[in-house]
Amino acid sequence: MDVDINYKKTIDMQKAIQKASPNRVDVFFDNVGRKLSDAVLAHVNRHSRMVIFGQIVEYNQSNPP
Repeated sequence: MDVDINYKKTIDMQKAIQKASPNRVDVFFDNVGRKLSDAVLAHVNRHSRMVIFGQIVEYNQSNPP
């Protein structure tokens, strides 16, 4: 099952990840970062596959972490 999550409108990211993937996450494509990637990383299966190529939430900050 493929699921997308709107990182701008989702309040409880952990709950959204659990609901979207009750058997944990096998594939994750990320160009957002922060809350979304933190939540997914807590729910990945062993030997899962991830594509992480950006951190768009950081791009326009005047003082990124």
